Amino acid sequence: MKKQTKKRSPYLDIIKAILIILVIIGHSIQYGSGSTYLEKQLFFNNYLFKFIYSFHMPLFIMISGYLSYNSLNKNSLKETFISKFKSFNISVLNTFLKRNKCPEEDIGKGSVNPCKIPNKI
Repeated sequence: MKKQTKKRSPYLDIIKAILIILVIIGHSIQYGSGSTYLEKQLFFNNYLFKFIYSFHMPLFIMISGYLSYNSLNKNSLKETFISKFKSFNISVLNTFLKRNKCPEEDIGKGSVNPCKIPNKI
């Protein structure tokens, strides 16, 4: 049974976008600074790296918890679980097919190329 729908907050989308950009910056510092930098783990001495990793994951978790709470208020626990389970499994299956079944050369005519499966759910 559907419950009352709450209006979406644009602030959460803005915060999530900023956090995603910070994750990209953090990973760029960690993996994009050369093999010596990575092997000797010198990125741990980078102040920007330390700053980003001090809060970005806890904030993601808090936002996810808030959104899960709102999702459970909108739908029943069973409906929410089934919806999340389906979307997660479709994403995992799609990724698995792309990583394990994509040949380097083109697939023959008449067959389905898993590399061409769209990421849409």
